[in-house]
Amino acid sequence: MFTANGLIVYQLPILEDNFSYLIKQDRSNEALAIDPGDADKVMKLVEEKGMDLKAILITHVHAKHVQGVHEIKAKTGCLVIGPPNAGFEEIDQDVADDEECSIGLFSFQTLSTPGHTKDSQIYLFEDFPLIFSGDTLLLAGAGRIFEGSTQQMYNSLKKIRSLNQKTHIFCGHNSYEKNLLFALGLEPENEEIYKRLETHRIRSITTTTLQDDLLVNPFLRLDDPKLHHALGFKHKPSDLQVLEELRIRRNQLS
Repeated sequence: MFTANGLIVYQLPILEDNFSYLIKQDRSNEALAIDPGDADKVMKLVEEKGMDLKAILITHVHAKHVQGVHEIKAKTGCLVIGPPNAGFEEIDQDVADDEECSIGLFSFQTLSTPGHTKDSQIYLFEDFPLIFSGDTLLLAGAGRIFEGSTQQMYNSLKKIRSLNQKTHIFCGHNSYEKNLLFALGLEPENEEIYKRLETHRIRSITTTTLQDDLLVNPFLRLDDPKLHHALGFKHKPSDLQVLEELRIRRNQLS
């Protein structure tokens, strides 16, 4: 459980390495669910905490992120919010890039972040601040590019990087250790990566700030000359070239 300025975030490990989320404010039972891939786990916590589930927020429509939506919606009658033109019939309200939304006591902003999929989007709760980044930005890494282009993913990561550096990241997969080990292979002299690995192995890290992630996440430092050297570039590459090379290398790992 994570708390920030009266907002409570429940992070639910599901399936092999996914995360679903429930959030509520401490002065109300109103709640939102994000990417509920396991209806049983989500509904169990909703019932245990006496939550009034108002809506489900979907970052993208891969099965592991939405396969609990139908059952939860049927049981609670909640609203389902998601990307436009996603082709997912359970969505009641689609939201555009940079759209301001209010549901009960919750206010948030949707940001379009294509790349992982053509319709990926994230949810920014600026008052706290925190983001639910789905599979676009992962801790110490980034999602694979399935439907979108490298240019789209670059634009999406750049958009996230520009947010308030104190923003906490809540992502869709628990791949932190694998991502740190990949980063360490590129930057064996980066002491911050060693520190994170050591801490993570003692006390699992499942969220961090954007400021802290920048120190260890190569996908957020595409302009770093040290990274260029580690990747074998002889001349200054473009950011897109760096992202392409990082993605190729990371895809070779499990």
